[in-house]
Amino acid sequence: MNKLTWIGQKKDVNTKNGLKQQFSIKVEGNDNYLSGFCNAVTDSWKVGDNVEIVISSREYNGKTYYNFNLPKKGEISNDKLEHILTKLSRLQFSVDKIIEHLTPKSRLTSVGTPIPFDAESEAEFAKKSPEEQEEAKKKLYDTDNDIIIDDIPF
Repeated sequence: MNKLTWIGQKKDVNTKNGLKQQFSIKVEGNDNYLSGFCNAVTDSWKVGDNVEIVISSREYNGKTYYNFNLPKKGEISNDKLEHILTKLSRLQFSVDKIIEHLTPKSRLTSVGTPIPFDAESEAEFAKKSPEEQEEAKKKLYDTDNDIIIDDIPF
């Protein structure tokens, strides 16, 4: 996102696609004037707005010109990707903490990952006497909160 610090006057210019309105802007952290074309999105811009633009430059007659465009549909800026990645990482961390809290310590491997409960384990459990089954069930309780692993909704 780029914060607008200056917006210039619109002027008509001839292009290969006909007459269009062009204007220049300045954004925080960039001292160059950036030129672009007016459209429904840019018409609502005001100084101080945070806008998403793609900045480009080109050489013409020994001088560097700087332009801006709106991102194409489906194109995501690096800032936006970074923001999404940060939120996703925080969400994953939170989910991991919840699972860690809800998974009883007796159901974790030596490296702290949940022990998978598969058909083979279920078959072995069924072979146990009712007393042994009750004892095995007691081990599935979380000693802090009395949560049974089967109560976890995933």
